[in-house]
Amino acid sequence: MVYYQKYKGSHLHKWFVDANTGDKVCLCGVTKGNEVKRAKYHNHSQTYNGITYHSKLEANYAAELDYRIRAGDVKSWERQVKLDLRINGKHITNYFIDFVVKLKDCSYQFTEIKGMVLGEWLLKFKILEATFDDHKRTPDDVLLIIKEVNTTFRPKKLINS
Repeated sequence: MVYYQKYKGSHLHKWFVDANTGDKVCLCGVTKGNEVKRAKYHNHSQTYNGITYHSKLEANYAAELDYRIRAGDVKSWERQVKLDLRINGKHITNYFIDFVVKLKDCSYQFTEIKGMVLGEWLLKFKILEATFDDHKRTPDDVLLIIKEVNTTFRPKKLINS
């Protein structure tokens, strides 16, 4: 049995039972149980070199790091490194930093790739900044944030006065 729907935009599915198969089907063609789930923060996972990254920005940065290894600027890098955030010797939370990059001068660069800044992340990052000396591997280590910049121009409506 074939179903048609004129508008297939975002909608709440209305399920109908297919008389031939017994499946619950929406007029948009989706079968119940096979709905596509969107990412919570609208990021798009990306696979690079056989590894799935949380976003395209992370995957692109990993590709850039591989290029920098071939160029001799970077010795090695790790991804999703767990950092134990402690205050006064007491464990507060864990922080998974996106990349730890070992540079050619043997110092480390702790890199966080950020698309959308949320309150929980901001609080954890401030704790990381305050306790960063505990996580340094060498005295010259740095903490770096790479933020995605939205370059889409959206003109605001002018109010006629």
